[in-house]
Amino acid sequence: MTTNVSAAKAALRSGTSRNLASTSRLARCLTDEYVLGKKLGTGSYAVVKEGMNKSTRERFAVKIIDKKHAKETRLKSEVALMGQVDHPNCVKLWDVFSDPDRLSLVLDLLTGGTVLDRILEIESFSEVSAASVMVDVLNALHYLHNIGITHRDLKPENLLYVTSDPTSPEYNVIKIVDFGLAKLQNDKNHLQTVCGTPYFIAPEILEEKHATYGAEVDVWSLGVILYFMLCGFHPFDDAKYPVMFNNIKKGRYTFPSPFWDEISDGAKDYITKSLTVDPAKRPTALQCMDHHWIKSVGDAASSKLHASHRSFLLIQKLPIFQRIDAQCLLETSKRLKVTTCPPGDYVCRSGDQGDAMYFVNAGAVVVYVNGVEIDRKGIGGFFGEAALVFKQTRIADVKSVGARAYKDHGTTDPTELFELHRSDFNEVCKMYPELKSRLAMIAEANMHRVNKAKGSVMYKLKQGIMHVMGRRESSSSAEASPERSGGRRSLTSSAKDLLTGTSSPSPPKSGLSPARRKSESKVKMGYFWSRRASAGDVQVSGKGSAAFAVS
Repeated sequence: MTTNVSAAKAALRSGTSRNLASTSRLARCLTDEYVLGKKLGTGSYAVVKEGMNKSTRERFAVKIIDKKHAKETRLKSEVALMGQVDHPNCVKLWDVFSDPDRLSLVLDLLTGGTVLDRILEIESFSEVSAASVMVDVLNALHYLHNIGITHRDLKPENLLYVTSDPTSPEYNVIKIVDFGLAKLQNDKNHLQTVCGTPYFIAPEILEEKHATYGAEVDVWSLGVILYFMLCGFHPFDDAKYPVMFNNIKKGRYTFPSPFWDEISDGAKDYITKSLTVDPAKRPTALQCMDHHWIKSVGDAASSKLHASHRSFLLIQKLPIFQRIDAQCLLETSKRLKVTTCPPGDYVCRSGDQGDAMYFVNAGAVVVYVNGVEIDRKGIGGFFGEAALVFKQTRIADVKSVGARAYKDHGTTDPTELFELHRSDFNEVCKMYPELKSRLAMIAEANMHRVNKAKGSVMYKLKQGIMHVMGRRESSSSAEASPERSGGRRSLTSSAKDLLTGTSSPSPPKSGLSPARRKSESKVKMGYFWSRRASAGDVQVSGKGSAAFAVS
């Protein structure tokens, strides 16, 4: 498929247009040329959906941006920059559509997840694996810097694998995504805007207002990413941002024991050079590619990472463990208990007294409210965190679907979970009291989200039941026979049970006829029931499958 970006770029550069929808080329209708599918991700002002080109049947990711909440100058910049990028390790912009309210970008569909997803997915991540990641990203950075583009927001979430299919030749191929903060730099201008993600931001960006910086900031960010990949925590972590920023500006970090004891001197040397505070002395992307550790693609003799590496990465999926030092992560990971749950079994049920939370280490689970699926959590997902701070009953059902979401559908491998009990968490909180207040905020937000979903389900239940009842009330007199009336009274009783919460709608029984199953589903769920609630039909798709991190 050829790109349609050149016309878009010309329109964006045109001085005759005041907005992105003013040219006939950009005024094409997205849905005339693409079929939009499932949602892949959402952000503050954008949503990402899967799209299929109607002519070629090729699949893409479509980033749909709400113009009301995004600066037009930034949108123009993102389109113009991405239109110049053509490299196997950078996400490609294939097409652009615009209307008065939305800007839609058609991009590569990347389904392999983020670097962090892949680290958690495989059990043998090593220095060799990390060096392979670095080779791809450095190749992309060298290309971008050569054409004058500085990314400015490198982080693990913006490094995506092309596919999750191990049999594909592109299984280990990484692409840099999200050029929303990228900037074109030439000899006549220098970058000044303070931007980026705190953990990965370079010291020169944090300097006083009129300081300038260049492509060296990407090299710094990649050095931080490597540090994180090898030990599971960030080099400048601190619970207080001012302290963390001061550590960054002074280049104050260590390779603490025992977490770095098995890491090679070559890897440490690469990180040390990348995290040089003075950007003039920091190596370029090309010089980094020439580093002996990169050229040898890691140190195979020193491939063993610390035993806590995986659990560190896993528990940091829960935001309360971000900006926490390694010792706190270690104290928490030591208290994690491994538990398994066969496919089809429930990890926890609504109404149970909760006393633990869980992290998914292998396989997947599905979250139900009133029998309706509201969420799916694969490797790295977590749930039940409210039980660590609130002594109350569960408000959702969580069912294991085992490893089938990632492997062949015939597998019976159980879901493996890391369990953190309230009593163990309280022990950690005695040493790190800020954890409990952080978790309380997150737990309250998630409980609000589940309760909101619960309310939505009950509303749709009521609407569906009233719709069915209304049709029956208005039917012919022949339907008022004793048999029919008895059936109606039975339905009313069931409806009352559903609406008062004394019984929960169950998934359709496989033994029912298709017609009976369809009828029962409509009555009980008000046309809201989905057969995806059956464990065998679950497909996990929520692990970074979008073509970029949504802003």
